[in-house]
Amino acid sequence: MVGRLGRSQALRLSVGVGIAAATVQVVGLLRWPLLVPSPAGQAADPSTSAAAEATFRTLNQVLGATIGETLGYSLTAVWTVLVAIGLGRSLAGRWFQIAGLASAVLIATGVLIPLDVPGTDLTNFAGYVVWSLWLLAMATVLIRGSRTSAGSPRRNAEGFDSADQPAHQPAESPIPSAIGTGAETPRRAPSLRSQRAP
Repeated sequence: MVGRLGRSQALRLSVGVGIAAATVQVVGLLRWPLLVPSPAGQAADPSTSAAAEATFRTLNQVLGATIGETLGYSLTAVWTVLVAIGLGRSLAGRWFQIAGLASAVLIATGVLIPLDVPGTDLTNFAGYVVWSLWLLAMATVLIRGSRTSAGSPRRNAEGFDSADQPAHQPAESPIPSAIGTGAETPRRAPSLRSQRAP
């Protein structure tokens, strides 16, 4: 849908980036219902608990921290920047673009969380809060714009608004009038009395 809001190159690129961002985050989350139950069950057995713990750490590092979080944060931030630049100020003004870019910067700080940089988990969380409000604002503006365009009067072929067009127009008679048009009036046939001899 975002790719249809304009013709800029940024909006066209945002479609693929958005799909990639959603995909990597879904992959990271699916590890919990699909892969984690197996090592969790093995952890109850003392003979396999060490291997189960190692498997869990590997899944959490690869699918969780690397793919789901690091790539997810990066692609989400890039998508937000592309949309904010592609739409510019045409959708909701300067504040909309600034809020989108600010949320993208805060979300991108999440890639520093695995490096134990202080405060990055808090800035990442704040970025997603701002990002969610930014998305709600964009949805509100788009809904209002669609209702306004749907309620505006349409112009007919003559260029008049449908609301200004007369409700009733007399139909033109298919038979032209003979009065004032020069049409010849048909003569009456001669009566029988005029045909008799005097």
